[in-house]
Amino acid sequence: NQGLRNTREASLAKWFAADAAFDAANEAIQVYGAYGYSDEYDVERYLRNSRASVIYEGTSEIHQLMQAGYALGYRQDGALRCELPAFDPQVWRGAEGER
Repeated sequence: NQGLRNTREASLAKWFAADAAFDAANEAIQVYGAYGYSDEYDVERYLRNSRASVIYEGTSEIHQLMQAGYALGYRQDGALRCELPAFDPQVWRGAEGER
């Protein structure tokens, strides 16, 4: 935490994680073959959940447009309304029992 917006990094992380989860679940379906589509094994649920994550995290096309905007200089992160303090580990450790 540097006290700055991280829209670009968050978009890239969501895009990568959603695609990686779907690819892994799709490979697992391939390993299980026809049984992968049945609800007897959890693999079917993994594929369904990984595809649903793309919907609520934003489609790949949206993240691609955002990254292209940053790369071409059309998009800039604006200033925060209030500056966040930088991360200080001492503040988070505290005394025993405070957290």
